[in-house]
Amino acid sequence: MHLSCDYTVNLMNNQALAVVAHLGAEAAQLSIEADRTLLTNLLKSSRANSQHIRKGLTVYGAPALFTARLAARHFQYDRVLTSPKGESFTMHKKDGLVKTVPCRPFSLLPYLGELRDMGLDYVVVDLCHLPASSNDLQTLADRLSGAGRMTKLPTFNYLGTLE
Repeated sequence: MHLSCDYTVNLMNNQALAVVAHLGAEAAQLSIEADRTLLTNLLKSSRANSQHIRKGLTVYGAPALFTARLAARHFQYDRVLTSPKGESFTMHKKDGLVKTVPCRPFSLLPYLGELRDMGLDYVVVDLCHLPASSNDLQTLADRLSGAGRMTKLPTFNYLGTLE
């Protein structure tokens, strides 16, 4: 059996990494909400502490803003909702769960070299909540290869400051 943790475990410090490693995890994704400084310091200090857990990061996807079990009838599903900041989301209901996902994915793909140099062991491209049309997959392939000019996508907190 191989145990690993995804980004929902929300790992943001060495103590948390040490706990999941102690519990038997071989690999763990760091929090997608971490900023560049936090990731840099965490990866540097985990090397210094000789933590033997592979560290990864989701670098592309449309993770759910929230997941809930809602029985409310007044929600309109599969329609675009816009936040006061102008961000677009869609609420989907499936198997008794409601997930609110962004209409546009986030992307750290332009920073893959930087993340590798920080000491990240692996990256994850999550297509779970994204359309699977051939055009969308071609756009992702172009982003991965760095071909052509692409529209800028959100980076969560990576270029900002986590407060």
